[in-house]
Amino acid sequence: MLFTGQREEVLAALDAWPGGGDNFLVLFQAAGRPLCFRGLFALPVGSQNAVRVAGGGPERVDAGDTAAHFHFDSGSKTFLPMSTLIFSARTSGMALEGLS
Repeated sequence: MLFTGQREEVLAALDAWPGGGDNFLVLFQAAGRPLCFRGLFALPVGSQNAVRVAGGGPERVDAGDTAAHFHFDSGSKTFLPMSTLIFSARTSGMALEGLS
């Protein structure tokens, strides 16, 4: 769930982000359900290191630091687990081990 103050922060950060072809990843509190928003990260093209844009979480996240990856299914409008632990163009979300 994204609260009003968080929504405004994320939208402002997206407007100010200088990156061109970066993918954006949502950081979730935990890999279980329900998924809870913690932060927004940018993933430069060809990189395995995401950088925090807005919200909480560490400044940088390496693909190896993650406990789970998710892709966004536009048909069901939900984040679904992925079986890989590397970042790709399909990756839309991630969860870190022990993040509360």
